[in-house]
Amino acid sequence: MSEHDEDEPEEDGTESGLDSPSSVSRTLALGYLACVPLLAAYEWSLASSAESTRSTAEMCLFRFLLPLGEEAHLARRCILAGLLLLSVQQLARHSRGLGMRLLKVVGEGGIWALLLAPTLILCTHLLGGIDPPAGFSVGPGPAPGLPRAAFILGAAAHEELFFRVILYSGLYLTARMIMSHFGLGLTGARLVGEAAGLVGSAGIFAALHLAAFTAWLGPGGEVFEPFVFLWRLLAGIALAGLLRWRGPGVAAWTHALFNLGLLLGAGPERVF
Repeated sequence: MSEHDEDEPEEDGTESGLDSPSSVSRTLALGYLACVPLLAAYEWSLASSAESTRSTAEMCLFRFLLPLGEEAHLARRCILAGLLLLSVQQLARHSRGLGMRLLKVVGEGGIWALLLAPTLILCTHLLGGIDPPAGFSVGPGPAPGLPRAAFILGAAAHEELFFRVILYSGLYLTARMIMSHFGLGLTGARLVGEAAGLVGSAGIFAALHLAAFTAWLGPGGEVFEPFVFLWRLLAGIALAGLLRWRGPGVAAWTHALFNLGLLLGAGPERVF
């Protein structure tokens, strides 16, 4: 996992390896700090809206809090605040220019968001044989209300934390460990791990938008449409690759801003 502002030399003068624990922890800390405005927007949307809709990723992330009942929302916010404090502590020794680094993450996310839609359209066109459902478009549409827009932005951050940071990492480490156990060399095991994380996390991401896979979370979800599933699968692969290359903050802001753009163009049922 890489972040363009995290490959600084360590204070003892040695270079921090791309996947060294200190480099990864600072990358995650910076990414989480960049996600804080998105997560705060999500919490505000839940508090200000009469609807009970919640992000599937957020429900999966915090399902262990269900036994707390009415206190689960407070516990979730305490956990998010605790992660914020941990991230600040992790970056305390590397705080020089932190504000500018965070702005760069948001700006880069905006650039990638602009490039993502034409890339997905091109890829689905090249694959061929799958037509978009009636009403699918990425053209101009009505402006959403603020709570809905805030929900969409924050849901994207939760999806990056769950599908990319947790699932991608878990699949990568599991596949790498299995391949190493069966005697595959370090480079080969890493490549298999990367493929498993990339494709596996994207597949689960696309599947958990379908009613057939979300019934255990409650009502909601969509019926299977080949084009939309492929669209989300390709988007999941692109975002997973972006997280691996540029870090979780860039991936989250790319996802959030692209979701907002799709909401403006296609309505809430077509965002991913």
